[in-house]
Amino acid sequence: MLSPVPGSVTEGIAGIRRLLREGHGMEAEAAARKLQQQHPAQGDVNHALALVLARQDKDGEALLFAKAAVKAEPRNADYLVNLGRLYLKYEVVEEALPLIEK
Repeated sequence: MLSPVPGSVTEGIAGIRRLLREGHGMEAEAAARKLQQQHPAQGDVNHALALVLARQDKDGEALLFAKAAVKAEPRNADYLVNLGRLYLKYEVVEEALPLIEK
């Protein structure tokens, strides 16, 4: 596998994770939003933004990006689990069950 090039999506997501680990939630959100604007249909980018937003208790908005991640990669277990958790948080069990059962 090739190593990521500077400025790649992989590098951007790693930077977002680093910001979160260091407690810089607002900066992580800004970086995730910028990356998502550049790559709006990419599953990993939407997933990263959903996680950042959920961590900041912006679950309604996180749900939109979690859905976009699953739409981009419907067989990705991490994306399905994250979407299922957000549905459960909103107590929308009928939407969460099919995701959890996969």
